[in-house]
Amino acid sequence: MLFLAASAAVALLATSGWGQLTASLLGGIGLSSLVFVFIRGQQPRASRRLRLRAPTRAAAQSN
Repeated sequence: MLFLAASAAVALLATSGWGQLTASLLGGIGLSSLVFVFIRGQQPRASRRLRLRAPTRAAAQSN
């Protein structure tokens, strides 16, 4: 979130092309990190559910 806020501040204060480029890079880093954290945070939950359900099904089939 800090990168997105910094990107907005630089974009508002930028007077040259380098400032706009810097704002774009900061915004891209911020957005990609949020997407990465969201995707990474979803994976362990799904695998935990699969691991908990798999032995229960196998035990039910063997009885």
